[in-house]
Amino acid sequence: MTTVGVTGVRNLTRADEYKLRPEMREMLKTASNLHVGDADGVDAIAHELGLKLGLNCTLHHTDGRQPWQLQKRSKQMVDALAKLGGTLHAYPNKNCPDGLTPVSWKGSGTWGTMCYAQSKGVKVELHPLVEVKSPDWLTTEQLALW
Repeated sequence: MTTVGVTGVRNLTRADEYKLRPEMREMLKTASNLHVGDADGVDAIAHELGLKLGLNCTLHHTDGRQPWQLQKRSKQMVDALAKLGGTLHAYPNKNCPDGLTPVSWKGSGTWGTMCYAQSKGVKVELHPLVEVKSPDWLTTEQLALW
C-alpha cells in the first residue's frame, strides 16, 4: 500500500487550482492511503480528491489557529508518514523563507512541513505552483521534482 501526505498553501488563485487539480488527481491515483491536514486550499482539495478516488483518508485536525497548533498538526502528519514509509507531496507558492528550521517555521507552514519531513527521513516531492528556488537543506537524495 502506498501512503502519501499532502501539504500546501491555504489561499489559491483560480489559476493555481486549475493547475493543481489534475496534477494532484494523477498523483493520488497511485496511492492507497492519504494523510492531509484540515486547512483550506491544497489540503481541502487533496482530501476531496482522495475521498472521490476511494483512498483511505486520514484527516489531521488542529486544535486551534495559533502557529504552534498548526505546526503540531503538520508534525503529526509527518510523523505518521515516517512511521508508514510515506512520501510528502508539497505545493508551495513562494520561496522558502530565510532561517526556517525543523523547529522554527516562521513564514511558511508548507516549507516548515517539508523541512520537518526532511529531518525525519521522509521523502519529499515538490510540486511548486510557481517557480521556486529549492533551499540548501532540501537534499537531492530525498527530493523529487514532479
